[in-house]
Amino acid sequence: AVVSTQSTGVMCASGIGGLRWVLAQILLQRDSLGLSNTLEFVYYVEPVMAASILPLSLGMEGQDMVLSPDFILAGKAQSLHILFIVAVGASLALGLTFSEYLLLGNTSSITVSICGIIKEIVILVLASTVGGDKLSAINISGLIVCLVGISLHVYLKYQATKFGEVEDSEQTEDLLPRDEHSTVRS
Repeated sequence: AVVSTQSTGVMCASGIGGLRWVLAQILLQRDSLGLSNTLEFVYYVEPVMAASILPLSLGMEGQDMVLSPDFILAGKAQSLHILFIVAVGASLALGLTFSEYLLLGNTSSITVSICGIIKEIVILVLASTVGGDKLSAINISGLIVCLVGISLHVYLKYQATKFGEVEDSEQTEDLLPRDEHSTVRS
């Protein structure tokens, strides 16, 4: 029962993530909405993302963090060090988010999803080579399936573009609803 609940949670998170990318693509690629500038888009979206995750973070980790002896007994130098580490992590996360939305504004949500999978594969490979994590046979099989799927998608996309069957802008236009006052960027 636990495995089934965990699997359901992972599948729901994956579906919600895909919905997030598709909705973000619609917002970024509809000129009539005025959010085609990636920096402006991040300016409006990041506070909403932070406000939605903050209650969960405080509820799950807040009490442990505030009552931690490291946090309570930290001197000025250690507090600045902790603040620096948090600021570096936050800056990296903001940079990753900005680059994802920049990619999404110029391509499609499928491309962003594939780049996310590649990122996860790189993290797993680094964890096993640098961090010493052990990959089981099923983990390696999953990596191979992912790489084959990504390679097949890239090959089919290349073939379609090469023969002029599908342009990236045509895929985007099919995704977005139309009205007479809006234009879709290509």
